[in-house]
Amino acid sequence: MPDTWGLTDDGGQSIITAQSFIKIEVSQDGDAVSDPIEKNSFATYNKTTSPASITAELAFTGDDAYLAGILDTLKKLKEGVELFSLVTPITEYPNFTLVSFSYTRTREEGYGTLYVSLSLVEVREADIAFAQTEVSDPSDAGAADGGQVQTKKAEEKPTSIARKGKDILFGGAAAPEGAKK
Repeated sequence: MPDTWGLTDDGGQSIITAQSFIKIEVSQDGDAVSDPIEKNSFATYNKTTSPASITAELAFTGDDAYLAGILDTLKKLKEGVELFSLVTPITEYPNFTLVSFSYTRTREEGYGTLYVSLSLVEVREADIAFAQTEVSDPSDAGAADGGQVQTKKAEEKPTSIARKGKDILFGGAAAPEGAKK
């Protein structure tokens, strides 16, 4: 591992090299599902891990053009989809993206110093497999969701069974032979 702190692209080229690394906080959370079972005990299963998140505070010193270049690079990283690594002297954190950043310049510290706080989140890419099923008879295939359908006014059919029953019961037209009126 190099003795530098900074952000590198997937080819190992430096994106930003920190002049001073003030603080780093790494959070690697997870969860396990728990359900109650008999006699006030629980069953815990299906442990999952969440993507890691990192908060890093860095400091840069230089003229206004240099500091503006650092801010421009951070804006591009935040708006882009490229993944990068956070490199420290003891480990490298690969596949991260910048979700937000803030910066401060104070009179007391001199306007030539830029303090930056980065919020990084790990990106995990999954390989997705699609299967294609052969259907010998298209009528064997399941019905597809056709989306929303506009309602239609029901057509009135005078020859319906209900209409014939009404006519028979109430003495309308065409009662079958042998039916009492």
